[in-house]
Formats: sequence, structure tokens, C-alpha cells
Amino acid sequence: MKILLNLLLSSVAVFAAAYVLPGVTVDGVASALVAAVALGVVIDLRVSNRISGGLDLR
Repeated sequence: MKILLNLLLSSVAVFAAAYVLPGVTVDGVASALVAAVALGVVIDLRVSNRISGGLDLR
């Protein structure tokens, strides 16, 4: 359930970013979901890398 809520909120954030930022467009709900999944994977990898003591990507 937490994953679905996170995906929904991330999709809304993608739509909000497309509304606010000039030059950023979202073609539809499917595009927002794909972007939300990609963001979730990147954030998860970054957080798990930091927790495991890996390289700091900053």
C-alpha cells in the first residue's frame, strides 16, 4: 500500500512540476507514472547506497 501511495504522490509531483516549470511537459498519466517510477528507482538507489556506506554521489 505504501508503494502505491508513493507512486501516486510522485505522479502528482511530476504533473505539478510540468505545470510550474517552463519547457517541461507530460503527455499523460502513463508518462507521469513512468517518470514517477524512474524517480523512485533513482532515489531508492541513492538512499540505499548512502545507508550501505557506498560512494557519495553528491
